[in-house]
Amino acid sequence: MKVLIIIVLLLGVNFVLWSIMGWIRMIDEFVTDKILLRRLKQTHEPGSNFSPEPMDRVVTPSEVAIIIPAYNEELTVAKTIRSSLQLVPPENVYVNSFGSSDRTAEIADAYGVRVLDKPEHGKPKAEKLEKTVGVIQHEAPHIRAVMFIDADTWIDEHYLDRALPYLKDPEIVAVAGYATTEWEREHVSFINRFFIAYRERMYFYMQLVIKHGQTWKRSNVSPIVPGFASLYRIEVLTKMDINPPGLVIEDFNMTFELHHKKLGKIAHHRNMYAITQDPDNFRDYYRQVTRWDLGFWQTVQRHGFFWSPFWLALGIYIVEVMLGSVILLLIPIIMLIVSLPDLTGGVVLAWPWFVALYTPLAAVFSWQLLLYGVFLPDYLLSVITAMVQRRPEYLWHGLGFIFLRYIDAWLYLYTFPKALITYSSGEWKSPTRR
Repeated sequence: MKVLIIIVLLLGVNFVLWSIMGWIRMIDEFVTDKILLRRLKQTHEPGSNFSPEPMDRVVTPSEVAIIIPAYNEELTVAKTIRSSLQLVPPENVYVNSFGSSDRTAEIADAYGVRVLDKPEHGKPKAEKLEKTVGVIQHEAPHIRAVMFIDADTWIDEHYLDRALPYLKDPEIVAVAGYATTEWEREHVSFINRFFIAYRERMYFYMQLVIKHGQTWKRSNVSPIVPGFASLYRIEVLTKMDINPPGLVIEDFNMTFELHHKKLGKIAHHRNMYAITQDPDNFRDYYRQVTRWDLGFWQTVQRHGFFWSPFWLALGIYIVEVMLGSVILLLIPIIMLIVSLPDLTGGVVLAWPWFVALYTPLAAVFSWQLLLYGVFLPDYLLSVITAMVQRRPEYLWHGLGFIFLRYIDAWLYLYTFPKALITYSSGEWKSPTRR
C-alpha cells in the first residue's frame, strides 16, 4: 500500500486520469469514424442528397502563413525553411531574424521567403510574433491560418494534410503539434544523448498519454499549444493578447488566452509531428526548463483563477506536481534520517528529539520502498519507451533519469516564488545549436 501511494504521487493522478481519457477518446473517435464512413458510403448511393464540404470551412495550404522567429540561427534556419517550403509556397513563409548579427537573414533571403530583418534585438519575442502577424494581415489578406515554427524545428511534410482537416470544425481554432527530438548520433556524444533521451521520454508520455486525453474535443483542457509548431486561425490571433508585458515566454499565455476568453478548442494528434533540437548538456537543459517553468507560473499568475473545466484540470496538475516535487526532494533527507541509527551504531537513538523524528519516518520509509516506489517505476517508463520506440539507449540512459527528475522538481518549486517577483523582458537565448 505504501509503495502504491508513492507510485501514484510520483507518476501522478494526471497520468492515470488522462490515460483513461485517452483510451475513451480512441474508442469515441473509432466509433465516430465508422459512423461517418457509413454515412459517406450512403451519400454516394443513387438518389442520395450528398452535399460537399462548404468551401468556407476548407483551409488550403496556400491560405496558411508560416512564421519562423530566428535570432542568430544560421546553423539551423536553412533546414527549418526547407521543411516549411514542403508545406506552403515561399511567399507564405515569414522569417523574422530579429536583427540577427550572423547570416540568418542572408540564408533566409536565398530561399526566396519573406525576411523581416529590422534591428529589433532587445524586444520580446512575443512582440515580434505579434508584429509579423500584423504584416501578414496587411500584405496577405487571403491568409486564414498562421503556423509558428521555431528555427530549430523540422516539420513533417504531411503536417498540414493532417492538421487542416481539423479546421473544418468551426469549434477548433488551434492545432498543437506533436514534438519529437532529433537524436543526431553523428554530432552528439553518447553521454550528451542522456539529456536528449530524457527529453524524448518526456515528450513520449506527456503527449501520447496525457495530452492525447487533454485535447479530446469533449475535454479540451490542454494547458499549452507549444510554440515550436503550432497552427492558429488568424482571426483568433487578433482576439488574443499575444504580447502582455512581463512574461518570459508566449506559448503558455496564448493557450490560456484561448481558454480564458473561450475562443475555441485545441486539436492534437501524434500524426501531426515535427522534429526539434533539444539541449544536449546540463547548462542548456537547466536554463531551458527554468525558462519554461517560470513562464508557466507567470502565466498562471497573470490569468488567475476562472471557473472552467480547464482550471479544474490545471489545479489538479499544479497540486499534484507541487506535492510530488516536495516529496521527491525530501526523500534523500528522509532516507538519511532513517539510516542514521545504523550509520552511527545507534548513538543518535539516545537523543529524544531525534527519536521523535525518526520513529514515524522509519515506520513509513525504507530502502525497499525507495527502490520499488521511486526508482523502479521511473525506470519502467524508460523500458516501455525503449520497447515502443525501439531505442535500446533508454535501457542504460534510463538508469540515471531519476536525477534529472530531481532537477525538474527543484526548478518547478524554485520558479514558483520567483514568478511573483520577476518581470521578464521576453528576450531569450536559444540553447547551443548543432
